[in-house]
Amino acid sequence: AKIVFIKNRPFAQRDVILKVEPIFGEFTMNMSNYYAKPIDKKLPGFSISRVPTEIIEDLKNNLSEIKNRYFRGRFQSWEVTQRSPQMQIVGCLGETGKIEIETQALLEENEVLDIEFTPETVEYLEKFKQQLDPVTNEFIIPQEERAKRSNISDQTIFSIDPVTARDLDDALSIKKIEENKYLVGVHIADVSYFVDQDTPLDKDAQLRTTSVYLTHRVIPMLPRLLCENLCSLNPGVERLAFSIFFVMDDQGEILKDKKPIICKTIIKSCAKLSYDVVQEIIDGKITGPENFPDGYVKSDLADPKTIIDTCLLLNKIAQKRREKRMENGSLTFEKSKKRFIMNENLYPVEYLEEQRGEANFLVEEYMFCLLYTSDAADDL
Repeated sequence: AKIVFIKNRPFAQRDVILKVEPIFGEFTMNMSNYYAKPIDKKLPGFSISRVPTEIIEDLKNNLSEIKNRYFRGRFQSWEVTQRSPQMQIVGCLGETGKIEIETQALLEENEVLDIEFTPETVEYLEKFKQQLDPVTNEFIIPQEERAKRSNISDQTIFSIDPVTARDLDDALSIKKIEENKYLVGVHIADVSYFVDQDTPLDKDAQLRTTSVYLTHRVIPMLPRLLCENLCSLNPGVERLAFSIFFVMDDQGEILKDKKPIICKTIIKSCAKLSYDVVQEIIDGKITGPENFPDGYVKSDLADPKTIIDTCLLLNKIAQKRREKRMENGSLTFEKSKKRFIMNENLYPVEYLEEQRGEANFLVEEYMFCLLYTSDAADDL
C-alpha cells in the first residue's frame, strides 16, 4: 500500500505538550536553532515558527533552563516543501520534574479533562444533599423508591476491592438453597438513580468518560458525593443496587433451567474486604475472629466466621468455573500490578509489585457470570 493523502492530522486539532531542544547543542536566542520535541513519541519533531515575546524575555537571562521546561505548541502547517511540520509555541506549562507539572503534562497530552464540575452540575446535586441524614451524612432512601425495590439488606453481602479503593461499585453474596444448589448474587451500585439522562451531571460525566487513577490522586468521572458516598457500597449503610442472581452447583455450572434474575434492590454491605485479606482467608492464615483484622467487618451485621465461610465457599465455586474456562481455551492476560509508595510530598519513592491470586480470580469469575444474564436483562 502507498500513502497518497493525509486527510486529517489529530494533533492539528489540539495543543501539543513538548520540550524545546537546540538543533546543534548550543543555546542561543535565535529560536530557529531549536526544534520542538513532543512528549508523545508517536509525533514527529516540529520546526518552531514563532515564540511569544514574554517567553523569550523570561528565558533571556538563563537560556539553559529552556531544556527543563514543558511548553504548549500549536500546529501551523506542513507544506510539501517543508521537511518538518511548523509549530507555534503558545505557552509554558512549567518546570519538568515537579510532580504537578508532570501530571498536568500527562493529562493534557492524553486529553484527560481535569476541571471542576460545572455550576449546573453542582446545582443538580443539591436535591440529593437535601436527602442526607443530618447526623450520619448518609443518603436516606425515599419511601417511594423503597416501594419499587426488593429490600435484601438482611443478607450477607460484602465487597472485595484493592486495599486503597474508595469507590466500591460491586459486591457479592451466596446462599445455599438446596443440596448442591447455590444462589449467587452480584450486586452493582445503581448509579442511574442519581444520573438522569441529558442532565448537566450526565453531560459532565460523558466528557470525562471514566475515572482516571494517577499515582497520587484520582480524577473522578462523577462528583465525590456520588462516587465515594451515595453510589459507593460502603459497609453498614443502605445503598441502591442492581442485583443479579443465578443458581449454580458446586462445580460452578450455572443451571440452565433456572433463569438469572435481575432486580432493583436495597442492600447493606456487611464488610469492606481487600484482596489481601481474602487471599489470607483462602490461604488459611485467617481462620477465625481471633486473627481477623480489625475494621473490615460491621459486627452488628455479620460475624467474622460467617464472612470467612462465605469467602471460602465463593472461592471454591469460582475456581471450579475458572478451571473449566481455562480447559475450554479461554484466553488470559496475566500481568503484575504496581502499588506506589509516596513520601510526604506525594512523590512516588517506591513501589510494590502485586501478583494476582485466587482472591482476584474469585471476583473476576463472578463478573464473567454477568455475560450470561443478557436475556434476563431484557425483562428488567
